[in-house]
Amino acid sequence: MTGHTGTVRSVNFLGAQAAVSASRDATLRTWDLATGASTATLAGHDKSVASLALRGDVAVSGSDDGLVRIWSLSGQSCLAACPGHTAEVRAVAIADDGSRIFSGSRDGHVRVWDPTGACIAVLQGHSSLVSHVRVHRDFLVTAGADGQIRVWSAKSLLLKYAVHATEASITSLDIFENRVLSGQSDGLVRLWDFETGAALGCVGSKSEAVWHTESSNGRSTIVVAAREDDASTLSLWQL
Repeated sequence: MTGHTGTVRSVNFLGAQAAVSASRDATLRTWDLATGASTATLAGHDKSVASLALRGDVAVSGSDDGLVRIWSLSGQSCLAACPGHTAEVRAVAIADDGSRIFSGSRDGHVRVWDPTGACIAVLQGHSSLVSHVRVHRDFLVTAGADGQIRVWSAKSLLLKYAVHATEASITSLDIFENRVLSGQSDGLVRLWDFETGAALGCVGSKSEAVWHTESSNGRSTIVVAAREDDASTLSLWQL
């Protein structure tokens, strides 16, 4: 599928028939997966779009221009532009009920927005880039370049716990059932108990970086995408 004029940095699926992509060309595109055709282009960011989240008809994007934007997919329009971060926005997420939007930035802050684009809270504690924000049940999980994993109540916004997971940067984050998977810039993947933050184990080998982790096969297998010796690798690990 062609249409973007820059690197595609994020893709989310809308069921089995459609998808939304975010690109370095500063746009989002919607796609018909059956035909491969681009069905709409959402423009408004001034710089690369680094992150994307979907919930129903709403898309949320975070950009290197420092803005979070909220979009109507059916209306193909921007509902709100949300200023506040002082650096690139590298991660966004939407609460399961759609009532809150979360963003993480290179400025070290996590911001919480309502659906109209009003900022209702700024969560502090990270000391550098927040590259991952995930909603899991009633909790928000954040992680980034400072090696921390922080778990917050998505409703009260109070901190549940924080762990200094690694001296390396956390480059990927996956949550399933009662476990957290964190990939690191040193090539290792660590497994954590979601409820307590206790370390459960470590897999992988020293490499340049883990770019993505995913649980599969009934949650018993970890799929790890990494970079090693100038080559991309894909490995499977059994839990």
